[in-house]
Amino acid sequence: MWKQMLCMLSVCAIAHGVLVPLDSFSQDMLVKLFRQVLLEKVAVEWNVTVEQSNVLKTKNTECNGKIDAKINACKSETQSTCGQSPTFTDYLNLINPYTYMKGPLDDIGHSIAGVGNLIADGGKQFVSSMNGLVSSTGKVFTDAFSGLKDGLNKLGGVFGSGGNTVLGGLGSVGSGIKDGLSTVGSGIKDGFTTVTDALGSVGQSIGSALGSLFRGKREITAEARRCMERCASCQPLLLEKEQMVRSICGDEAVELNKTVSKRVQQISAIYNATIDTVHPIVTKIEYDPASMSNMKFTTVFLTAYVKGSYVRYQSTASYAMMDIPGTVREVALEYWNKMA
Repeated sequence: MWKQMLCMLSVCAIAHGVLVPLDSFSQDMLVKLFRQVLLEKVAVEWNVTVEQSNVLKTKNTECNGKIDAKINACKSETQSTCGQSPTFTDYLNLINPYTYMKGPLDDIGHSIAGVGNLIADGGKQFVSSMNGLVSSTGKVFTDAFSGLKDGLNKLGGVFGSGGNTVLGGLGSVGSGIKDGLSTVGSGIKDGFTTVTDALGSVGQSIGSALGSLFRGKREITAEARRCMERCASCQPLLLEKEQMVRSICGDEAVELNKTVSKRVQQISAIYNATIDTVHPIVTKIEYDPASMSNMKFTTVFLTAYVKGSYVRYQSTASYAMMDIPGTVREVALEYWNKMA
């Protein structure tokens, strides 16, 4: 490492603008820390997402009650108006959000042993944080996400005693990373945030927006529909799914559904990219020796696996030789945003 740093300092021997690849030892070290930072952020984001999902589950239950009440009012009015009683089979109940979180969290349980192979003891905090997530949410979480719990149990003492705390210390990477990662939860109020737009598109959203977040279907004959159109209490039930929920339950349940859905997609994609050994997450780090200022190289390029293909891009972060943890944190969070 020191030999590489001395080589870096020989900027006069290299023309300005000529990029030099980081030596393999230094790159391997940085990529290991890069993975560690991403996994620790994955743990932070899952904790936030499960917290939001607990709120969402309550809102969905309340919303289902309002939908049932609207259905009963509609049936009563149609019966008195034109002798019709529309049949609704389990009419559009919003499902428990744990349903669409189960697969991704169980996938972590199935693959979590591989974390140790990639970053060794650097995975202790991630495992501890995920274990803390299971512990903090109690039996209902354990029942819903048995795959994650089983995976954590199988690890046993691989990482030593990490405890059940959620993001305590962050090991060798430094406590400064915790501050940079945990701020994502600062905007939460009763589990609801407005991060939907900030997350942007993360590919095909689960179930095409709200589609699979509902259970049940409408069975309305043409005659019954004509009758419903004459009844004020039935009007919301004739709307499309999302509009119906907004009309009956308000916007918050819909937006929180979307937020949790998108968060699950993005966190899962980044976790999978981080532990992917077939497509290494970072294959090359380059810097311009002539860009050094105050022991920082301000021109740095990464070649990283982003959304299914390798992309070479200039980082907005500087390579600070005296602050490797800070450098890795900035580069990793920049990568996180590129995966949004």
